[in-house]
Amino acid sequence: MLDQENITQIVQSISWQNLLIICVTAVAGFFLVRLLGKSITRVMNRTRLAKGVQNLICTVIKTILWALLIIAVISSIGVDMGGVIAILSVGLLAVSMAVQEVLSNVAGGVQVISNHPLASGDFVKVGEISGTVKEVELTYTLLETPDGQLVHIPNSITATREVTNYTALGHRRLDVVIGISYNCEPEKVKEVLLRLLRSAPELLEEPAEPCVLLSGYGDSAIEYTMRAWVRPEDYWPVKFRLQDQLYDELKNNGISIPYPQVDVHMIS
Repeated sequence: MLDQENITQIVQSISWQNLLIICVTAVAGFFLVRLLGKSITRVMNRTRLAKGVQNLICTVIKTILWALLIIAVISSIGVDMGGVIAILSVGLLAVSMAVQEVLSNVAGGVQVISNHPLASGDFVKVGEISGTVKEVELTYTLLETPDGQLVHIPNSITATREVTNYTALGHRRLDVVIGISYNCEPEKVKEVLLRLLRSAPELLEEPAEPCVLLSGYGDSAIEYTMRAWVRPEDYWPVKFRLQDQLYDELKNNGISIPYPQVDVHMIS
């Protein structure tokens, strides 16, 4: 191990010739590491690896090169490398324990970037948070929620939680549910709702054509579901527009939306 006495002996033993060798080694090593770092970056840019993975590989290799340079300079002045390596090992262990959460996020980031469960521009749900992916960084995934909040989700969570991607397939199913009075003929209701549904120009014919389904019987109303497929970016505009048009369309065709009713029988 290094102590004050050893350090003093090492300093006293350094001659001008040794000092010149140390300086030459340090300067030459500096430019060599810089050159190798740029070469590695160019090689990584030619690969098909995700940008985050490229950056991680470049960072690890450059760190190793700088560590080797430091070890070479230290060894050139006669320091016992066994003690230095022991000190570095303890230091690395302490650092790794201190940044354990960061390393977990980095590992999660590599997994997310490699598996591609989401990409910039996708509308996704990670755990209980929904939003548009703004960027996938090495440690965090940035989501912009529909109400304009920017959420930083640690990649340790993104990599281990369920991720629902509403954009990846290029289409999304739209369901609008409405309760109609029992007094209205189901066939007429379906005809009116289907006509309103088909008035939306954004609807897709694949993977299935637009349709209206009788989906349930409630206490006060029959439940109908207007179902169609749209592009992910059209989902909310079409849904809100249809819901806005429903009231007038039903009213103009004599179809009523009932209030919840309770029949009370009085026995005297």
